[in-house]
Amino acid sequence: MFFRKTPSTPTHTTAPPSIVCLSLSSRDSLQLIKGPRHLWRPLLDAVNSANSGPDVTIKDLDHQNLEIKLNGWPWENASLSEGVEARKILLAVFKTFDKMGYHFYGTANLKGKADSLFFIYDESFPGPGGSKHARLWCYVLAYAYVGTLLQRGPGLDTMGVPYPSSSYK
Repeated sequence: MFFRKTPSTPTHTTAPPSIVCLSLSSRDSLQLIKGPRHLWRPLLDAVNSANSGPDVTIKDLDHQNLEIKLNGWPWENASLSEGVEARKILLAVFKTFDKMGYHFYGTANLKGKADSLFFIYDESFPGPGGSKHARLWCYVLAYAYVGTLLQRGPGLDTMGVPYPSSSYK
């Protein structure tokens, strides 16, 4: 048997994955970090649709970063109604990002009191016509994470649920 060494050539070239960060900042803000502008309007619409008060205010930090100031202090979770409002806002964001191809990837607690949610753009993940089981599982994990985040409150470590692997497809 003879083996011949062949030069290794990549079978395909891909750009590095696009990862965006959504930070629950202060008591009343969301910050979208490294978020392409085509996500801004759907994010704002999702937050406004889930928020029961008047429209939120936005601040364009620069060409890739956006801050959304919410009504009240939803991250404080002082009452049941505020906890429900916060969950509704975050679930609307998860759902919107998922529809846009950005899927929940994980979390980090960078400042000790402001949690960061990371979303990765993944074309291979089933889209709206894809596997209902995979999409349902992703929403179940997201809902469980959001509930834990709000119950633990700011300044405490969170559980950091990873994005479901390809075995769920």
